[in-house]
Amino acid sequence: MSDIEEKSTKSSIPKLDDLNYPSWSVRMKAYLCSKDLWEICAGEVTPAKKKRNETLNTIISHLSKEALDSTVTPENKENPDLLWASIVERYASSSVNNKARIWLKWMRYEFNGNLNSYLANCQKMIRECALVQLGIPDDIILTSILAKLSKDYWNVVDNIIMNEAIIFFPSRTLKKLRELVYMKDTRVSGVSKVKPTPKNQVVGPSAYKSEVDSKSKKSDKPKQPPAHPSLS
Repeated sequence: MSDIEEKSTKSSIPKLDDLNYPSWSVRMKAYLCSKDLWEICAGEVTPAKKKRNETLNTIISHLSKEALDSTVTPENKENPDLLWASIVERYASSSVNNKARIWLKWMRYEFNGNLNSYLANCQKMIRECALVQLGIPDDIILTSILAKLSKDYWNVVDNIIMNEAIIFFPSRTLKKLRELVYMKDTRVSGVSKVKPTPKNQVVGPSAYKSEVDSKSKKSDKPKQPPAHPSLS
């Protein structure tokens, strides 16, 4: 892997937060494997000091402040496999505490008016619920998603909950809601392509009438007789 490719791959790893653990862990593990560092996190080898520090630096530099505070301790800050275990325990274990944390975060999450970002975050939290084996039925989770939407979407919500082919399947419900985002974006894009008429430009029948009146006024002006040449 070239230096440019390595920097690009490393920069594609987001900072770990409460919403992105599934994607973060996949990207981080792939990067560590490419650098032959994953076996250190898995506790399969006793690493040299240089590789141990490289592994720690890679992981810790991709933690948000909240993730750092909740996973890094004096006991694991110099031990990659203990640090990784702490991260998994915090974000992916099926402990009662972790299930409660995920569910409370879900219940407290509110619709902010941006349907696109709302659906993206809901998708992340659905993955988290599956990851910690929360055990909440899909239709309950989806009803919670719909209940948070504003009045502007209530007609759509009514149609979705009456359709058993959609309401019991998270992917279908989210797909239906994303269609609204697409339709809205398409409509806005179409409106923006219409060029506004300048204020001083008259269009339509009135423009034609003005042109006719202008020509008529010109034809009504008396013609000036040609000037007679002066007699020498």
